[in-house]
Amino acid sequence: MLVQQQKVDVLANNMANADTVGFKRETTVVEEFGPSIWANLKDLTEKKPRGSVERELGPAGTGVISVWSPVDFTQGAFQLTQSATDLMIEGQAFFAIRAEDQDEIFYTRSGSFVVDQEGFLLTVDSSMGRRYHVLDDQQQYMRVNEWDSFVDIYGVFNGTGQRIGIVSFGDLQEEVSSGEQSLLKVGHNRFSINPNAVGEVTPQWLNAAQMGAISVVQGGLEASNVNVIREMVQLIAATRAYEANQKVIQMTDQTLGQANEIGRV
Repeated sequence: MLVQQQKVDVLANNMANADTVGFKRETTVVEEFGPSIWANLKDLTEKKPRGSVERELGPAGTGVISVWSPVDFTQGAFQLTQSATDLMIEGQAFFAIRAEDQDEIFYTRSGSFVVDQEGFLLTVDSSMGRRYHVLDDQQQYMRVNEWDSFVDIYGVFNGTGQRIGIVSFGDLQEEVSSGEQSLLKVGHNRFSINPNAVGEVTPQWLNAAQMGAISVVQGGLEASNVNVIREMVQLIAATRAYEANQKVIQMTDQTLGQANEIGRV
């Protein structure tokens, strides 16, 4: 039941963020507890006759346990906005952002940015209390001017010539399929480096020559990769499985209660 409850929670969160720019859905990975061998023993403390042996009844399933909820990093669809400060990355890479009062760098697929009165490029959810600056390829704050009306496929703003930071962590989908994950969700559509990852995780700040198939698209955003119909079907299945498990537990409890009453007679 706990596994099904976690599946429901993950699927519900995916559906709630179906319209969130750059959102990456999560999945649930489960594993079996492992088969157990049950012995037919009346009482482990009971003295057994000489020569008696324990009779094995065979393997019995012991249920499943949720191991982790990996992120699905597949590309979302392109949404046209025609805004000069809306950017999308084609390929497996991230924008880098940093709060003014923090040293830690976060990574995001959401390219919904705004320009403040000083010309700094900020995330759209920045506020006076917490401003998240977009970083350039030198890990400095991006600052634009009125001439920055065009951004090329390498992320270069034509006015200042400043290039937005594009960071790669390799093939994250392949990494997830092998049971590893370099990035962790930290909320607000941001990722941070997983401190428990196997091996050192080194972000690669790509220059123009290293981008390869990765490119920046101006005037649009990446939609979430949530397929609402698929998530709804899986949510219904998980809910039904939860209800079925609940009924089994209730029936088992009733059966044990009846057996206990018979034993008292």
